[in-house]
Amino acid sequence: MGKKTKAKTHVRDGIMDFIHRLKDFLQKPGPIDGNQMKIRLEKLEEKWKEFEEIQCEIEFSEEQEENMELHSQVTTEFEEKYFEERAGLEIFKESSTTTKFRVVFDGSAKTTTNRSLNDALLTGPVIQDDLFELMIRSRKNAVALVADIEKMYRQIRVHPDDACLQRILWRFTSSESIKVYELQTVTYGLSPSSFIATRVLQQLGVSYSDKFKLASYAAQEDFYMDDFLSGTDSVEKAKQLLHEMQ
Repeated sequence: MGKKTKAKTHVRDGIMDFIHRLKDFLQKPGPIDGNQMKIRLEKLEEKWKEFEEIQCEIEFSEEQEENMELHSQVTTEFEEKYFEERAGLEIFKESSTTTKFRVVFDGSAKTTTNRSLNDALLTGPVIQDDLFELMIRSRKNAVALVADIEKMYRQIRVHPDDACLQRILWRFTSSESIKVYELQTVTYGLSPSSFIATRVLQQLGVSYSDKFKLASYAAQEDFYMDDFLSGTDSVEKAKQLLHEMQ
């Protein structure tokens, strides 16, 4: 069984349900050269010219714009801030029939200070069962249920005081001036993101155990990251579980 941990790093709101504290995972912050971030962004824009038929800026805008907040305009010299989150990367997958480009942030990229954001963040423990155990357990059921959580990380906000730890440079077109943005939700590419997302999922199970008994158990025991693999011993019970999960 997955190891359970006591919730200490989240609060609740009425919009996105969970607001998580990223600084609770921070070991030793330090300054990072913001000018190197600007260079990486410019190199990324050069790579995009190879894929002119794909509107990368639009893809990024649709995926990210609602999850980041403008912080400031970039000047010729950067302030002495901790720019841990590097310029966004677009991962190209030509075989994909849906989203060929997926936004990823490189939290492990080192700068002139030889440090990265992930160097300063704790990872957190594994608190879910491994995939093999989950698959074997699900095969014992007469009725199988399979699903996944859409944009799992984007459902969890980072505390406003911690958004400075997810600061990026961005512009939606190369003709615009470069601006500083702060990502407002849990970000793919950071060391503790996997733990934060799975911990929130398990906390949801605990919080709603009285109201949704079947879903409560499933949220804590039948997920591997955002993949749901479960089942019941009857169709009626499966319908009830589906209703509670929705």
